[in-house]
Amino acid sequence: MPSRVVGMTCVRGVRVAEGEWLLVLTETVFRSEDVPAADRFECWRDLLRQLHAPLDLDSEHRSDFRAEQRVLELGEVSVWPTRFQPVRFLRTPKLIRQSDPEGVHLSLPLDGVLRATRGDRETAYGPDSLCLVDTSRPLDLRAGDSFSPRPHIGVGLEVPKALLPLTWDRIDRLTACRLSAREGFGGLLAQLLHQRLEHARRDLADPAQHATPIHAIAARWGFPRAADFTRAFRAAYGSPPRDYRHASSWGDTAGRSRP
Repeated sequence: MPSRVVGMTCVRGVRVAEGEWLLVLTETVFRSEDVPAADRFECWRDLLRQLHAPLDLDSEHRSDFRAEQRVLELGEVSVWPTRFQPVRFLRTPKLIRQSDPEGVHLSLPLDGVLRATRGDRETAYGPDSLCLVDTSRPLDLRAGDSFSPRPHIGVGLEVPKALLPLTWDRIDRLTACRLSAREGFGGLLAQLLHQRLEHARRDLADPAQHATPIHAIAARWGFPRAADFTRAFRAAYGSPPRDYRHASSWGDTAGRSRP
């Protein structure tokens, strides 16, 4: 798989046939450990502004900010697996006038809580719900506890509004709701965004792979940090990966919930 590095961006080609390369996926990767501590927050903030929309960001942890960000671009749609220390995001009327990509961003917290303030109303979103953000509307969004270094872990899906069969009024109503990640449309979408965890869960329950270390299975499905995988897995399935694997060997996974 070829790659070229543009700042903190890797653009990868996917081989689809012998002797032929088709670029179907653009992957932007940010890892704070690759950047000097004094520059980490600014680099990550600039990346989000370029890939999403103009935003004001602030964090109590900006002096030594830690984040991992991937953006997978599939045509006009992009998927955002992310892990970062607590941050406040502001999308103001001035920033909207400055630039508006006219998109919607659906966020599914895997570990941690999102708190969105729209007007005088605040809504909290956890692993059982989806937060819909409209880039054309002002927003005050807080991810994680600002006084705790514990990272927020989540995954997002960004789609141009032109691709959605929804009126702007309908989008406005949806942004004011907590979309369930357990049933209906939200449940289907959450399953799409939880796909890596489901593959990992199946491998953990596979008797033929019981000798494979858990960290190796996690890395195989895009979780290089064991602690992140454990938190996300526990949030999705109600138990840590080690306990899940042990229970599966005794046939005790039938009643466990899935994302």
